[in-house]
Amino acid sequence: MRPEFAPHASAPPPEARGARRRGSPAGDIALAVLVLVSDVVAVAALTFFSALSAWEEAGMFGDSSPREESPSFPDEGLLIAYGVVVALLLLTAYGFVRTGRPVTASAQILAAVAVCAVVAYGAAAAQRDAPPAPVPASSGGANGHQCHSGGDNHECRDSGG
Repeated sequence: MRPEFAPHASAPPPEARGARRRGSPAGDIALAVLVLVSDVVAVAALTFFSALSAWEEAGMFGDSSPREESPSFPDEGLLIAYGVVVALLLLTAYGFVRTGRPVTASAQILAAVAVCAVVAYGAAAAQRDAPPAPVPASSGGANGHQCHSGGDNHECRDSGG
């Protein structure tokens, strides 16, 4: 015998399906604002302390001799720290999606994108403003002349120039 199909009895109740708890939209927006403010404070603190560290390495706190010529950005440790911040933002966004808070999750995703964009812009600006690398001194060709064709000395050896 075949069991009868009862559509009303086949679907488990929402509690058994693990339905997501939904909060009020106003509560979601308020939570989004609160979380964004805490995100801004965390990123500002990270930026402030990294700037203090870079200034100290450059000797800008009264030392007469800097420890290095100029603070290098992007510093690998700083990029890792911002990467951890972005990962935490995306992880909390996933948690907010799972708990039924789409506005807060969207705000966290936008904050992660904004942090990535600002760090990329800062790295590009630092790279653009960095002094060019020094050109290595050429030993010249076989007859003491420098090769001006852009090739190496072997190409210019027999060309006379």
